[in-house]
Amino acid sequence: MEPENIDWSNIESVFEEDSAYENINAPKWVDLSAPPEPVDDDIWFCKTRAFQFLNDPLFDCKHPKIFEDFLKPTRNFKVKFLRSRTISEILPFRERRNMKQKEKEINVSSAETPSMETKATKSSYKSNEDDENLNPNLTTPPLNYKENKEEKKQREDSHGNPSQQERKLPGLKSTFSARNLVAGREVLSQITEFCAELKKLARNGLKKGSSEKVSGGVLGEMKKEKRLRVQRRRVMFSIQKLKCSWSLVAAVASILALVSVVHLFLFPLVPSLDYLSARQVQNSCVPVNGSFQGETSRVSAPPPIDLEREFPADLHNAVVYRNAPWKADIGRWLSGCDAITKEAKIVEMIGGKNCKNDCSGQGVCNRELGQCRCFHGFSGEGCSERLQLDCNYPKTPEQPYGRWVVSICPTYCDTTRAMCFCGEGTKYPNRPVAEACGFQVNLPSEPGAPKLTDWTKADLDNIYTTNVSKPGWCNVDPKEAYKTNVLFKEECDCKYDGLWGRFCEVPVLCTCVNQCSGHGHCRGGFCQCDNGWYGTDCSIPSVTSSVREWPQWLLPAQIDIPSSANLTRNLVNLNATVKKKRPLIYVYDLPPEFNSLLLEGRHFKLECVNRIYDGHNATIWTEELYGAQMAFYENILASPHRTLNGEEADYFFVPVLDSCIITRADDAPHLGMQQHRGLRSSLTLEFYKKAYDHIVEHYPYWNHSSGRDHIWFFSWDEGACYAPKEIWSSMMLVHWGNTNSKHNHSTTAYWADNWDKISSSRRGNHTCFDPEKDLVLPAWKRPDVTALKSELWANPHEKRKTLFFFNGNLGPAYANGRPEDTYSMGIRQKLAEEFGSSPNKEGKLGRQHAEDVIVTPLRSDNYHGDLATSVFCGVLPGDGWSGRMEDSVLQGCIPVVIQDGIFLPYENVFNYESFAVRIREDEIPNLMNILRGFNETEIQFKLANVQKIWQRFLYRDSILLEAERQKAATRHVDDWAVEFLKLREDDAFTTFVQILHYKLHNDPWRRQLLHLKKDFGVPQECLIKAN
Repeated sequence: MEPENIDWSNIESVFEEDSAYENINAPKWVDLSAPPEPVDDDIWFCKTRAFQFLNDPLFDCKHPKIFEDFLKPTRNFKVKFLRSRTISEILPFRERRNMKQKEKEINVSSAETPSMETKATKSSYKSNEDDENLNPNLTTPPLNYKENKEEKKQREDSHGNPSQQERKLPGLKSTFSARNLVAGREVLSQITEFCAELKKLARNGLKKGSSEKVSGGVLGEMKKEKRLRVQRRRVMFSIQKLKCSWSLVAAVASILALVSVVHLFLFPLVPSLDYLSARQVQNSCVPVNGSFQGETSRVSAPPPIDLEREFPADLHNAVVYRNAPWKADIGRWLSGCDAITKEAKIVEMIGGKNCKNDCSGQGVCNRELGQCRCFHGFSGEGCSERLQLDCNYPKTPEQPYGRWVVSICPTYCDTTRAMCFCGEGTKYPNRPVAEACGFQVNLPSEPGAPKLTDWTKADLDNIYTTNVSKPGWCNVDPKEAYKTNVLFKEECDCKYDGLWGRFCEVPVLCTCVNQCSGHGHCRGGFCQCDNGWYGTDCSIPSVTSSVREWPQWLLPAQIDIPSSANLTRNLVNLNATVKKKRPLIYVYDLPPEFNSLLLEGRHFKLECVNRIYDGHNATIWTEELYGAQMAFYENILASPHRTLNGEEADYFFVPVLDSCIITRADDAPHLGMQQHRGLRSSLTLEFYKKAYDHIVEHYPYWNHSSGRDHIWFFSWDEGACYAPKEIWSSMMLVHWGNTNSKHNHSTTAYWADNWDKISSSRRGNHTCFDPEKDLVLPAWKRPDVTALKSELWANPHEKRKTLFFFNGNLGPAYANGRPEDTYSMGIRQKLAEEFGSSPNKEGKLGRQHAEDVIVTPLRSDNYHGDLATSVFCGVLPGDGWSGRMEDSVLQGCIPVVIQDGIFLPYENVFNYESFAVRIREDEIPNLMNILRGFNETEIQFKLANVQKIWQRFLYRDSILLEAERQKAATRHVDDWAVEFLKLREDDAFTTFVQILHYKLHNDPWRRQLLHLKKDFGVPQECLIKAN
């Protein structure tokens, strides 16, 4: 329908302000039924916001009104607004020179006319005399300005008296006449003012519109958009696309000239331009539903990259990228390709599927699959089935409380979590009664021996007593106990998460993955997500979430509005286009038995997490070596490389928390190992196999590559040695890189973790580590504020007086040493025999002990300081991997690796020769001769490289995520956060992403996926070749 054919008197239109789309800047529509409002040039250009309350009669607007005004010189200002670039500045130098000469001639003629300005007039607007150069989209005329009769008459005399018909409709300002276009004014300014005029017309429509509240979230926004579409079909047409670029300036200027000639002032519908910044006004106007495309046709293709020529290897065959010495091929690719990666447009899938009964309030709905993730103790399709998780095994006459298990309970058992509490009838019914607390404890039979707990006899008389002279627990008043007015049982303590104080009297935060991302409540380790959110950490938005609350890795997003037909039924999915850099990682939202339930049911708050919270909800970092798995999981969930679109993903992470599985094995009867002959390794294998079965059944992604683009994390002592055979094609993240080239059997001295006895029908015959596809990651190390402040890692060679240092368990030859000869595969024992600096049980030192060599089992009073004053530090295994590599590097000490065929963190991608020393096990007797053989230049070179890479052995970004959460909650920044904020080099997770990026374009098996046409954001020569 053409505008002139519309019957405006019968139009019913409603304006709705799209506040929910404030980041998307959805179009706003104009109601033409509103009466026209006169637009005055002087008001528009001269009365900016700065003067809207200024009614100074002496104020003289310098906006040009007649032809001669355009030829008058203007003052040169040092500061120019973004849009104030003139045509003369765009013209070639010769033309600019001619224009300047012409301006001089004009100045001479104009100088003969005396100025009528007074000093008061000049001072009144001196600081704002360039206001008309302000962005018109950001400046509006005052609403309270009224022109007097004299001004009106003068304006009509200057511009002509418009006819009655012309005054009926809102028109473009007279400044957009053909006269002004050819009078030397800025074409770009004309364009931006045209945009401003469109905005003015939109504002006029706003006054006649009305707003209506709709339901929140993306779904409500879709309903609002539907109504706008209905109105548009009935009465309006839209300027859908409005793009302004330098290449189109001439075309737009011509259009403006035509507009002036025909005086086209009927614009029923225009979009709001509020979202345009000054920079966007200068360069382009990009609509919300449009896509910005750079002028690539004008840019010549860059020359091909010769990686080998541009990034040669050093004498150690390393190529340095971002301060780390990489193996040559990897370093070259990262230097030439990773460094210039561009963003790609990725369509993210926002789920909207519903779950049965909304999970009955006992779970979280996965909106991608429409499946419930039930809380501890609940099950079923809609989480309506309550489980019976007993604390005790079946009783027998000899064992009235069943055989021992961590959850064994003589009082009240919470069967939703298999946890023991005082129960009803006591003063403190929710006080935990963990393990030995509820049973009789016998004094040791000999001095120095531990107390013995009788698991067949409950100690109810004591723990229930109200007698202050008996050691009680469930009725002990904390205030009285702290005053020592009452006795309490020492074996009772506060082991469960979420409670603090000697008597568990202070409720505190529990530890959840990313603390539920601010979109849920942490209940014992399981995130109970707010409406509209789901995922292990409540970080995944659904269609009912608010766009403005989406995580950073989904913003800024361009939302694809479904058609009105799709809005008539339930909205299932929504597409949001986001710019991201590859590699992209899809994180499976597994059932909670693989992660959240393992956290929620912990019987010891320090198990398998890297932090807990004290009585003031301040963060306490733990010494848990296996905490790297938690740190890594939180990093990947909050990473800008995360994607919700599995079809666009380059990798798939399967989050199984094996550190919780092993530490919780035999925690409760439902986690028993009877079927696994007491082997925690076998129990863990079963968990991973079930996770594999789940993703194969519910997702299509495994079969795309036979699982080779999938990633699994095995954090325990022997890593992926007990991975099920079905997943071995995937990438394994471990702390133990045993290739089995020498140690081809289980190396742990702890029998419960031994994997030798696992059937090959379940495990297969794979190695523990494949350097072609797997990666060793650093272990978790507690943030040490003192060490960071002291900068021990930066100690120069002259401050390192000790040649070699190792402090740790040295086996059965020493007091309190591990009794097994197989401990550490005998490597630590051999080192002590040669260089032991402390007497063993026989009072002997090592055969080659030296004054500047320390090999001792005695715990150091200043461990980090001893490492920081040593040149070389030993990296030897324990029960599988140990954290000695991290200890050495973090204190700037050159690591000396002694473990044949076992890779250390990043060893298959970093050039270890640049910063470490590897010694064969049979070279241990000659160790000190080898170390003393390094000259000063070589030592300085290795020390310098250690000082460059040490931050790659820290999970800094995970620590800073916690710092952000604490600052948001308490407005306080702890000392550890202050120190970590000072670190600028790449950390462990960033290093991992860089390795993934290299593998994405260099793993040979990726050739089979060349048919998938994706935007990788790297030059052609960086992509994997067909042959």
